Amino acid sequence: MQVNKVLVGCIYRLPHSSPYDFLNSLSEVLNTIQREKSTSYLIGDFNIDLLKHTHSKDAVDLISLFHSHFHYCTITHNTRVTTNTATLLDQIWTNDIRHNLTNGIVYSSVSDHFPVFSFFQSRDSPKTPNTTVIKFRDFSAANLDNFLSDVENVDWLNCLTSTEVDEGFSQFHDKFYTIFSQYFPIKHKKIKTQHLNKPYITYDIKQLIKEKNSIGNNKKTWDIINTVLNRKSQTSLQALSPDVLNSYFANSGEALASKLATTEASHLHYLDNPLQMYFSPRLYTESEICNIVRESRDSSAGNDDIPMSIIKKSLPHIIQALTYFCNRSLQTGMFPSCLRIARVVPIHKGGSLHEPKCYRPVSVLAAFGKIFETMMYDRMIEFCNYHNILSNFQFGFRAQRSSESALQCFTNYVLRAFDDNEFLISVFLDLSKAFDTVNHQILIDKLHYYRFRGPSLRWFQSYLSNRMQYVSVNGQSSIMLPVNYGVPQGSVLGPLLFNMYINDMPRSSFALNYVLFADDCTMYISDRNIDILMDKMNKELVNINTWLTANKLTINPIWGGASSTSLNPLVVLQKKVIRNIMGLKTTDHTNESFVNLKLLKCNDIYTFKRLMETRPPLVSSSQSQSHIRYRGAVIFNGIPPEIKSKHTLGNFKSSLKSYLINSYTA
Repeated sequence: MQVNKVLVGCIYRLPHSSPYDFLNSLSEVLNTIQREKSTSYLIGDFNIDLLKHTHSKDAVDLISLFHSHFHYCTITHNTRVTTNTATLLDQIWTNDIRHNLTNGIVYSSVSDHFPVFSFFQSRDSPKTPNTTVIKFRDFSAANLDNFLSDVENVDWLNCLTSTEVDEGFSQFHDKFYTIFSQYFPIKHKKIKTQHLNKPYITYDIKQLIKEKNSIGNNKKTWDIINTVLNRKSQTSLQALSPDVLNSYFANSGEALASKLATTEASHLHYLDNPLQMYFSPRLYTESEICNIVRESRDSSAGNDDIPMSIIKKSLPHIIQALTYFCNRSLQTGMFPSCLRIARVVPIHKGGSLHEPKCYRPVSVLAAFGKIFETMMYDRMIEFCNYHNILSNFQFGFRAQRSSESALQCFTNYVLRAFDDNEFLISVFLDLSKAFDTVNHQILIDKLHYYRFRGPSLRWFQSYLSNRMQYVSVNGQSSIMLPVNYGVPQGSVLGPLLFNMYINDMPRSSFALNYVLFADDCTMYISDRNIDILMDKMNKELVNINTWLTANKLTINPIWGGASSTSLNPLVVLQKKVIRNIMGLKTTDHTNESFVNLKLLKCNDIYTFKRLMETRPPLVSSSQSQSHIRYRGAVIFNGIPPEIKSKHTLGNFKSSLKSYLINSYTA
């Protein structure tokens, strides 16, 4: 079949026919393809084993013939497997290797030959392009001029008469938003989606386009381009409804806290020797507020859809009112309620698209809200730095500190321990959903301890209380839900508040050294006596666990064990390999084959290894129950007494392996 200079051919050579005659006929076909400059895809059972290319004249001649006509084989592994042989007879040859996307073999029992396939990128534009409806606001120069003209003529001072900050700012925000919506209304436009893979866009042109794009990138322009090209972002790949995701995000902190074991220890126990100075933030000048706005990033707009770029352009007309509300917010301890609404964008972290836990919630907050947050952040970090409040062990979200400096600190300690001929133990903790599980009352208590009092403390109580959020995905939005736990990911204050929340963690154990990087915690200790070192670490980890429980934080259960979920892909792959080795059909059971080959299944390999490392767990807590040593002890208690009673390790291992393998056919 030949259409538009494309040839797709199906070839079959009889097993005992003359290779010489076959290659002569094939040579004529390839000469025609080359003469007519056709793109060809030749597929079939050639009955010449390419795996014998080192010593088979037929295989060498076939490869040489195709290569001389610039054809290459996309299949490189055996396609027919018997008890005694493995051969590559089923082949796909093409001179379009540049557009080859992927190739493979389907391991199936339909035939004694495995089906083969190749995917190629289409070079034709779609015949009937689809249409996509996009929503946008027209920020043209003319619309912007009209908008600024109206903003300039508004008497914003009328909003300053209210004694309540929340009421006054709400009036200011409503007026601003009304004018914004008048001159930048939401519009809808149908866009034809099409592919730009034109033959004239060569590799060199694509490289020039890539170089041009690296020089400058207007976000709004690329948002439109990505929509036209039907490029999906991470969030568009999600397979769950916005309401399901929002319910999970809004309740995950409380759900994790409810599973924690109770403890008599209080989070207040670790807060001693308070500062003598109180946090009393200075009021802002108009010049300082101008600098905050101008230095703010032009990130995505929040719930009100007002971008920071529009606020920057409006600044000369609203700076007096904005400065007034910022200062009144500090004086009265009130964060405007209309700015406590978050539009949450779920970012897929990996794993199943159907599991809410595989998504990270990123809060997109109102631009005005970020101005208020930055105002408080600047005064707060100034206070913390002046009084050395933040722990020296904390390297995350801090100026002049980075992951590199954290690694350097840890490495220096390790090398020093080696120089002193000491053993070293290090424990790495990853806090589960750390930002989402921050308990608001505990955070307020800690701010109170750090001398945030009066209006300053009320400001944070206002900031954290009555927060609402909704999830927005692909133009669909969930219902609003209250958020009673956590600090918003994507906020200005969130990282600093989290650092304050875990700031006293090192006080739970003064014997350990720490490297903290946000929610990643590394604890280490060294000693010349390994037994003393092990005993000391066990005791200190109990103290760490008590602090975590008192502060309503949980650890990701990755203590060296392997969960059934993480083993599932290996189990499936292992069975596929066994079926391939034994020549079984895809529907055949593999238990007997495991017995004949004397092989352990993946789950039992895990069991076997755990029993080889059976010792008491490091921590006597519920969180240590997935630890490698704890699991070994549990599994050991479940095996027959005659295996437990073996006197040598060699006899124990061989008896255990036989016991596990024989259970497959029991």
